[in-house]
Amino acid sequence: MGKTLARYFRRELLSAFALGVGAFTLVLLLARILKVVDLLVNRGVSARQVLSVLSLLFPVFLELTLPMALLLAVVSTFCRLSSDGEIVALKAAGVSLVGMTLPALRFAVVCGLATGVLSWSLSPWARREMHRALYEIASTNLTAALREGTFYDDIPGFVVYAEEIAPPGNRLRGVVLVDDRKAGERHVFFAREGFLLRDAGKRRVLLRLEDGWVESGRPALGKFEETTFTTYETWISLDSGTPAASNRDPKALSASELGRAIVAGESGRSALVEWHRRASLPFACLAFVLVGVPLGIRTARGVRSHAFSVVLGLVLVYYLLWTAGQDLARKGWGPAWVGVWFADLSFLLAGALFLFSANRELFLRARPIAFGAVGRRTEGAVSPGWS
Repeated sequence: MGKTLARYFRRELLSAFALGVGAFTLVLLLARILKVVDLLVNRGVSARQVLSVLSLLFPVFLELTLPMALLLAVVSTFCRLSSDGEIVALKAAGVSLVGMTLPALRFAVVCGLATGVLSWSLSPWARREMHRALYEIASTNLTAALREGTFYDDIPGFVVYAEEIAPPGNRLRGVVLVDDRKAGERHVFFAREGFLLRDAGKRRVLLRLEDGWVESGRPALGKFEETTFTTYETWISLDSGTPAASNRDPKALSASELGRAIVAGESGRSALVEWHRRASLPFACLAFVLVGVPLGIRTARGVRSHAFSVVLGLVLVYYLLWTAGQDLARKGWGPAWVGVWFADLSFLLAGALFLFSANRELFLRARPIAFGAVGRRTEGAVSPGWS
Protein backbone atom coordinates (compact mmCIF):
# COMPACT_ATOMS: atom_id res chain seq x y z
CA MET A 1 0.00 0.00 0.00
CA GLY A 2 1.33 3.41 -1.02
CA LYS A 3 2.14 6.16 1.43
CA THR A 4 -0.64 8.39 0.10
CA LEU A 5 -3.23 5.65 0.56
CA ALA A 6 -1.89 4.87 4.05
CA ARG A 7 -2.21 8.55 5.01
CA TYR A 8 -5.77 8.53 3.70
CA PHE A 9 -6.66 5.58 5.95
CA ARG A 10 -4.95 7.18 8.95
CA ARG A 11 -6.81 10.44 8.42
CA GLU A 12 -10.15 8.62 8.31
CA LEU A 13 -9.28 6.60 11.42
CA LEU A 14 -8.02 9.59 13.40
CA SER A 15 -11.12 11.74 12.88
CA ALA A 16 -13.47 8.93 13.94
CA PHE A 17 -11.15 8.00 16.83
CA ALA A 18 -11.17 11.55 18.24
CA LEU A 19 -14.97 11.59 18.04
CA GLY A 20 -15.16 8.23 19.82
CA VAL A 21 -12.82 9.29 22.65
CA GLY A 22 -14.90 12.39 23.29
CA ALA A 23 -18.24 10.58 23.10
CA PHE A 24 -17.34 7.59 25.29
CA THR A 25 -15.53 9.73 27.88
CA LEU A 26 -18.52 12.05 28.06
CA VAL A 27 -20.84 9.09 28.64
CA LEU A 28 -18.71 7.87 31.56
CA LEU A 29 -18.49 11.40 32.93
CA LEU A 30 -22.26 11.89 32.80
CA ALA A 31 -22.63 8.87 35.07
CA ARG A 32 -20.80 10.89 37.76
CA ILE A 33 -22.77 14.11 37.33
CA LEU A 34 -25.39 13.27 39.97
CA LYS A 35 -22.65 12.62 42.53
CA VAL A 36 -20.99 15.91 41.61
CA VAL A 37 -24.26 17.81 42.05
CA ASP A 38 -24.79 16.07 45.40
CA LEU A 39 -21.32 17.12 46.60
CA LEU A 40 -21.84 20.72 45.53
CA VAL A 41 -25.44 21.22 46.67
CA ASN A 42 -26.01 18.86 49.59
CA ARG A 43 -22.53 18.23 51.04
CA GLY A 44 -21.00 21.69 51.03
CA VAL A 45 -17.89 20.74 48.98
CA SER A 46 -16.26 23.61 47.09
CA ALA A 47 -16.27 23.71 43.29
CA ARG A 48 -12.45 23.69 43.26
CA GLN A 49 -12.30 20.41 45.17
CA VAL A 50 -14.94 18.83 42.92
CA LEU A 51 -13.11 19.90 39.74
CA SER A 52 -9.87 18.51 41.16
CA VAL A 53 -11.47 15.10 41.68
CA LEU A 54 -13.11 15.17 38.24
CA SER A 55 -9.80 15.94 36.52
CA LEU A 56 -8.29 12.84 38.14
CA LEU A 57 -11.05 10.69 36.65
CA PHE A 58 -9.90 11.25 33.07
CA PRO A 59 -6.86 8.90 33.14
CA VAL A 60 -9.11 6.23 34.69
CA PHE A 61 -11.71 6.77 31.96
CA LEU A 62 -9.23 6.89 29.10
CA GLU A 63 -7.75 3.46 29.75
CA LEU A 64 -11.22 2.12 28.89
CA THR A 65 -12.35 4.61 26.25
CA LEU A 66 -9.24 4.44 24.03
CA PRO A 67 -9.88 0.81 22.93
CA MET A 68 -13.61 1.55 22.61
CA ALA A 69 -12.91 4.60 20.44
CA LEU A 70 -10.51 2.57 18.30
CA LEU A 71 -13.22 0.00 17.60
CA LEU A 72 -15.63 2.77 16.61
CA ALA A 73 -13.01 4.33 14.33
CA VAL A 74 -12.24 1.05 12.55
CA VAL A 75 -15.89 0.05 12.08
CA SER A 76 -17.03 3.47 10.88
CA THR A 77 -14.04 3.92 8.54
CA PHE A 78 -14.35 0.56 6.79
CA CYS A 79 -18.12 0.90 6.78
CA ARG A 80 -17.89 4.16 4.84
CA LEU A 81 -15.23 2.90 2.46
CA SER A 82 -17.20 -0.25 1.75
CA SER A 83 -20.53 1.51 1.26
CA ASP A 84 -18.88 3.86 -1.27
CA GLY A 85 -17.40 0.92 -3.19
CA GLU A 86 -13.82 1.92 -2.40
CA ILE A 87 -12.93 -1.35 -0.67
CA VAL A 88 -13.96 -3.43 -3.70
CA ALA A 89 -12.15 -1.04 -6.04
CA LEU A 90 -8.97 -1.36 -4.02
CA LYS A 91 -9.29 -5.13 -4.02
CA ALA A 92 -9.71 -5.11 -7.80
CA ALA A 93 -6.60 -2.92 -8.06
CA GLY A 94 -4.57 -5.57 -6.27
CA VAL A 95 -4.65 -4.26 -2.68
CA SER A 96 -5.45 -7.13 -0.31
CA LEU A 97 -7.70 -6.76 2.71
CA VAL A 98 -4.67 -7.51 4.90
CA GLY A 99 -2.89 -4.59 3.25
CA MET A 100 -5.88 -2.33 3.95
CA THR A 101 -5.85 -3.52 7.57
CA LEU A 102 -2.18 -2.61 8.15
CA PRO A 103 -2.82 1.13 8.76
CA ALA A 104 -5.46 0.18 11.34
CA LEU A 105 -3.04 -2.28 12.97
CA ARG A 106 -0.34 0.40 13.19
CA PHE A 107 -2.89 2.75 14.70
CA ALA A 108 -3.82 -0.02 17.16
CA VAL A 109 -0.17 -0.37 18.22
CA VAL A 110 0.01 3.34 19.05
CA CYS A 111 -3.34 3.16 20.84
CA GLY A 112 -2.21 0.04 22.72
CA LEU A 113 0.99 1.73 23.89
CA ALA A 114 -1.00 4.73 25.12
CA THR A 115 -3.43 2.39 26.90
CA GLY A 116 -0.49 0.58 28.50
CA VAL A 117 0.97 3.84 29.82
CA LEU A 118 -2.44 4.73 31.23
CA SER A 119 -3.14 1.35 32.83
CA TRP A 120 0.34 0.83 34.30
CA SER A 121 1.27 4.37 35.30
CA LEU A 122 -1.20 7.23 34.93
CA SER A 123 -4.37 5.48 36.06
CA PRO A 124 -2.87 4.06 39.31
CA TRP A 125 -1.34 7.48 40.02
CA ALA A 126 -4.70 9.17 39.42
CA ARG A 127 -6.44 6.69 41.72
CA ARG A 128 -3.93 7.37 44.51
CA GLU A 129 -4.31 11.11 44.07
CA MET A 130 -8.07 10.73 44.03
CA HIS A 131 -7.97 8.81 47.32
CA ARG A 132 -5.86 11.60 48.83
CA ALA A 133 -8.18 14.30 47.46
CA LEU A 134 -11.25 12.54 48.81
CA TYR A 135 -9.52 12.02 52.13
CA GLU A 136 -8.69 15.72 52.24
CA ILE A 137 -12.35 16.49 51.59
CA ALA A 138 -13.31 14.12 54.39
CA SER A 139 -10.77 15.79 56.66
CA THR A 140 -12.64 19.06 56.37
CA ASN A 141 -16.14 17.72 55.76
CA LEU A 142 -16.95 14.17 56.86
CA THR A 143 -20.48 14.42 55.46
CA ALA A 144 -19.01 14.59 51.94
CA ALA A 145 -17.29 11.23 52.40
CA LEU A 146 -20.21 9.28 53.87
CA ARG A 147 -22.48 7.31 51.53
CA GLU A 148 -25.88 5.89 52.27
CA GLY A 149 -25.80 2.15 52.90
CA THR A 150 -21.97 2.03 52.85
CA PHE A 151 -19.50 1.40 55.67
CA TYR A 152 -16.90 4.19 55.82
CA ASP A 153 -13.67 2.90 57.40
CA ASP A 154 -10.96 5.36 56.30
CA ILE A 155 -10.79 6.86 59.82
CA PRO A 156 -8.44 4.78 62.00
CA GLY A 157 -10.33 3.34 64.95
CA PHE A 158 -13.80 4.07 63.57
CA VAL A 159 -16.30 2.57 61.14
CA VAL A 160 -19.38 4.65 60.35
CA TYR A 161 -22.54 3.46 58.59
CA ALA A 162 -25.72 5.41 57.82
CA GLU A 163 -28.80 3.91 56.24
CA GLU A 164 -29.99 7.35 55.16
CA ILE A 165 -28.36 10.81 54.97
CA ALA A 166 -30.73 13.78 55.01
CA PRO A 167 -29.79 17.17 53.50
CA PRO A 168 -27.67 19.15 54.14
CA GLY A 169 -25.74 15.97 54.94
CA ASN A 170 -25.23 16.25 58.70
CA ARG A 171 -28.35 14.34 59.77
CA LEU A 172 -28.10 10.55 59.71
CA ARG A 173 -30.74 7.88 60.17
CA GLY A 174 -30.13 4.23 60.99
CA VAL A 175 -26.60 4.78 62.28
CA VAL A 176 -23.99 2.15 63.17
CA LEU A 177 -20.71 3.25 64.76
CA VAL A 178 -17.86 0.85 65.54
CA ASP A 179 -15.27 2.24 67.96
CA ASP A 180 -11.99 0.25 68.09
CA ARG A 181 -9.72 2.97 69.45
CA LYS A 182 -8.82 1.04 72.60
CA ALA A 183 -6.73 -2.06 71.99
CA GLY A 184 -8.63 -5.25 72.73
CA GLU A 185 -11.95 -3.45 73.19
CA ARG A 186 -14.82 -2.87 70.81
CA HIS A 187 -17.89 -0.70 71.16
CA VAL A 188 -20.65 -1.04 68.57
CA PHE A 189 -23.32 1.68 68.68
CA PHE A 190 -26.74 1.42 67.05
CA ALA A 191 -28.86 4.58 66.91
CA ARG A 192 -32.09 5.71 65.32
CA GLU A 193 -30.60 9.10 64.45
CA GLY A 194 -27.26 10.86 64.45
CA PHE A 195 -25.94 14.38 63.91
CA LEU A 196 -22.51 15.54 62.71
CA LEU A 197 -21.22 18.87 64.02
CA ARG A 198 -18.00 20.20 62.45
CA ASP A 199 -15.07 21.71 64.29
CA ALA A 200 -13.03 22.76 61.27
CA GLY A 201 -10.36 24.52 63.32
CA LYS A 202 -9.27 21.25 64.94
CA ARG A 203 -10.17 19.00 61.94
CA ARG A 204 -12.63 16.92 63.88
CA VAL A 205 -16.38 16.32 64.05
CA LEU A 206 -18.74 15.66 66.91
CA LEU A 207 -21.01 12.69 66.29
CA ARG A 208 -24.13 12.81 68.40
CA LEU A 209 -26.21 9.63 68.51
CA GLU A 210 -29.79 9.58 69.79
CA ASP A 211 -32.14 6.79 70.88
CA GLY A 212 -30.06 3.63 70.64
CA TRP A 213 -27.94 1.03 72.36
CA VAL A 214 -24.30 -0.02 72.55
CA GLU A 215 -22.68 -3.45 72.69
CA SER A 216 -19.34 -3.23 74.51
CA GLY A 217 -16.78 -5.88 75.30
CA ARG A 218 -13.60 -7.71 74.40
CA PRO A 219 -13.85 -9.74 71.15
CA ALA A 220 -11.00 -12.03 72.24
CA LEU A 221 -12.98 -13.15 75.27
CA GLY A 222 -16.31 -13.24 73.48
CA LYS A 223 -17.97 -11.20 76.25
CA PHE A 224 -20.26 -8.25 75.42
CA GLU A 225 -22.61 -6.08 77.44
CA GLU A 226 -25.58 -4.21 76.02
CA THR A 227 -26.55 -0.77 77.29
CA THR A 228 -29.24 1.59 76.01
CA PHE A 229 -28.80 5.35 75.78
CA THR A 230 -30.84 8.42 74.93
CA THR A 231 -27.93 10.57 73.76
CA TYR A 232 -24.28 9.69 73.15
CA GLU A 233 -21.55 12.03 71.87
CA THR A 234 -18.03 11.30 70.67
CA TRP A 235 -15.36 13.32 68.89
CA ILE A 236 -13.92 11.83 65.69
CA SER A 237 -10.49 13.12 64.65
CA LEU A 238 -10.03 13.57 60.91
CA ASP A 239 -6.33 14.37 61.00
CA SER A 240 -4.69 10.97 61.34
CA GLY A 241 -2.38 9.83 58.59
CA THR A 242 -2.94 8.88 54.95
CA PRO A 243 -6.06 7.39 53.43
CA ALA A 244 -6.24 3.66 54.02
CA ALA A 245 -8.19 2.95 50.84
CA SER A 246 -5.24 3.69 48.54
CA ASN A 247 -3.12 1.17 50.44
CA ARG A 248 -5.67 -1.61 50.00
CA ASP A 249 -6.84 -1.09 46.44
CA PRO A 250 -4.67 -3.04 43.95
CA LYS A 251 -5.82 -0.69 41.16
CA ALA A 252 -4.10 2.20 42.95
CA LEU A 253 -0.74 0.42 43.36
CA SER A 254 2.22 1.28 41.17
CA ALA A 255 3.76 -1.46 39.02
CA SER A 256 6.54 -2.15 41.56
CA GLU A 257 4.10 -2.15 44.50
CA LEU A 258 1.80 -4.49 42.63
CA GLY A 259 4.69 -6.87 41.95
CA ARG A 260 5.66 -6.91 45.63
CA ALA A 261 2.04 -7.52 46.63
CA ILE A 262 1.88 -10.54 44.29
CA VAL A 263 5.14 -11.99 45.65
CA ALA A 264 4.04 -11.40 49.25
CA GLY A 265 0.61 -12.90 48.58
CA GLU A 266 -1.18 -9.76 49.74
CA SER A 267 -4.81 -9.03 48.76
CA GLY A 268 -5.39 -12.68 47.91
CA ARG A 269 -5.70 -13.16 44.16
CA SER A 270 -6.78 -9.56 43.61
CA ALA A 271 -3.24 -8.29 43.01
CA LEU A 272 -2.52 -11.04 40.45
CA VAL A 273 -5.82 -10.41 38.68
CA GLU A 274 -5.04 -6.69 38.58
CA TRP A 275 -1.64 -7.39 36.99
CA HIS A 276 -3.28 -9.40 34.21
CA ARG A 277 -6.01 -6.77 33.86
CA ARG A 278 -3.45 -4.07 33.15
CA ALA A 279 -1.56 -6.33 30.73
CA SER A 280 -4.69 -7.34 28.81
CA LEU A 281 -6.06 -3.85 28.16
CA PRO A 282 -3.53 -2.86 25.44
CA PHE A 283 -4.18 -6.13 23.58
CA ALA A 284 -7.87 -5.24 23.40
CA CYS A 285 -6.86 -2.66 20.77
CA LEU A 286 -5.46 -5.39 18.50
CA ALA A 287 -8.50 -7.61 19.08
CA PHE A 288 -10.88 -4.75 18.25
CA VAL A 289 -9.11 -4.07 14.92
CA LEU A 290 -9.33 -7.69 13.81
CA VAL A 291 -13.04 -7.76 14.65
CA GLY A 292 -13.80 -4.22 13.49
CA VAL A 293 -12.43 -4.44 9.93
CA PRO A 294 -14.65 -7.29 8.66
CA LEU A 295 -17.55 -6.02 10.75
CA GLY A 296 -17.28 -2.58 9.14
CA ILE A 297 -17.30 -4.09 5.67
CA ARG A 298 -20.38 -6.19 6.39
CA THR A 299 -22.19 -3.40 8.27
CA ALA A 300 -22.07 -1.23 5.16
CA ARG A 301 -24.75 -3.33 3.47
CA GLY A 302 -27.94 -1.46 4.26
CA VAL A 303 -27.28 -0.66 7.93
CA ARG A 304 -24.48 1.88 7.71
CA SER A 305 -26.32 4.27 10.02
CA HIS A 306 -26.37 1.56 12.71
CA ALA A 307 -22.59 1.26 12.95
CA PHE A 308 -22.51 3.03 16.32
CA SER A 309 -25.13 0.63 17.72
CA VAL A 310 -23.13 -2.34 16.46
CA VAL A 311 -20.01 -0.97 18.16
CA LEU A 312 -21.88 -0.51 21.44
CA GLY A 313 -23.11 -4.09 21.25
CA LEU A 314 -19.59 -5.40 20.66
CA VAL A 315 -18.16 -3.28 23.47
CA LEU A 316 -20.88 -4.54 25.80
CA VAL A 317 -20.13 -8.18 24.94
CA TYR A 318 -16.38 -7.66 25.36
CA TYR A 319 -16.56 -5.93 28.73
CA LEU A 320 -19.14 -8.40 30.05
CA LEU A 321 -16.74 -11.24 29.23
CA TRP A 322 -13.82 -9.22 30.60
CA THR A 323 -15.42 -8.31 33.93
CA ALA A 324 -16.99 -11.75 34.39
CA GLY A 325 -13.60 -13.37 33.77
CA GLN A 326 -11.99 -11.13 36.38
CA ASP A 327 -14.67 -11.97 38.95
CA LEU A 328 -14.22 -15.70 38.36
CA ALA A 329 -10.44 -15.32 38.57
CA ARG A 330 -10.69 -13.51 41.91
CA LYS A 331 -12.87 -16.34 43.24
CA GLY A 332 -10.24 -18.90 42.29
CA TRP A 333 -11.99 -20.52 39.33
CA GLY A 334 -8.93 -21.67 37.44
CA PRO A 335 -5.72 -19.75 36.67
CA ALA A 336 -6.03 -15.99 36.94
CA TRP A 337 -4.72 -15.34 33.42
CA VAL A 338 -7.40 -17.53 31.83
CA GLY A 339 -10.26 -15.53 33.29
CA VAL A 340 -8.76 -12.11 32.53
CA TRP A 341 -7.49 -12.92 29.03
CA PHE A 342 -10.54 -14.91 27.91
CA ALA A 343 -12.24 -11.89 26.30
CA ASP A 344 -9.09 -10.84 24.39
CA LEU A 345 -8.36 -14.36 23.15
CA SER A 346 -11.98 -14.88 22.08
CA PHE A 347 -12.06 -11.62 20.11
CA LEU A 348 -8.64 -12.29 18.55
CA LEU A 349 -9.77 -15.72 17.34
CA ALA A 350 -13.14 -14.47 16.12
CA GLY A 351 -11.47 -11.49 14.40
CA ALA A 352 -8.99 -13.71 12.55
CA LEU A 353 -11.83 -15.94 11.29
CA PHE A 354 -13.98 -12.96 10.26
CA LEU A 355 -11.03 -11.33 8.49
CA PHE A 356 -10.30 -14.51 6.52
CA SER A 357 -13.96 -14.82 5.53
CA ALA A 358 -14.23 -11.15 4.50
CA ASN A 359 -11.02 -11.37 2.45
CA ARG A 360 -12.34 -14.40 0.56
CA GLU A 361 -15.68 -12.70 -0.08
CA LEU A 362 -14.03 -9.51 -1.34
CA PHE A 363 -11.86 -11.58 -3.68
CA LEU A 364 -14.96 -13.10 -5.28
CA ARG A 365 -16.62 -9.68 -5.59
CA ALA A 366 -13.54 -8.02 -7.05
CA ARG A 367 -12.73 -10.63 -9.74
CA PRO A 368 -15.50 -9.61 -12.17
CA ILE A 369 -14.33 -5.99 -11.89
CA ALA A 370 -10.71 -6.89 -12.46
CA PHE A 371 -11.54 -8.90 -15.61
CA GLY A 372 -14.21 -6.48 -16.86
CA ALA A 373 -17.08 -8.96 -16.46
CA VAL A 374 -20.66 -7.80 -16.58
CA GLY A 375 -22.52 -8.15 -13.34
CA ARG A 376 -21.17 -6.73 -10.10
CA ARG A 377 -19.75 -3.24 -10.27
CA THR A 378 -18.58 -0.68 -7.73
CA GLU A 379 -21.18 1.51 -6.09
CA GLY A 380 -18.90 4.59 -6.01
CA ALA A 381 -15.69 5.95 -7.41
CA VAL A 382 -12.31 5.81 -5.79
CA SER A 383 -11.73 8.95 -3.73
CA PRO A 384 -9.59 11.62 -5.42
CA GLY A 385 -7.69 11.93 -2.15
CA TRP A 386 -5.74 8.78 -3.01
CA SER A 387 -4.05 10.18 -6.11
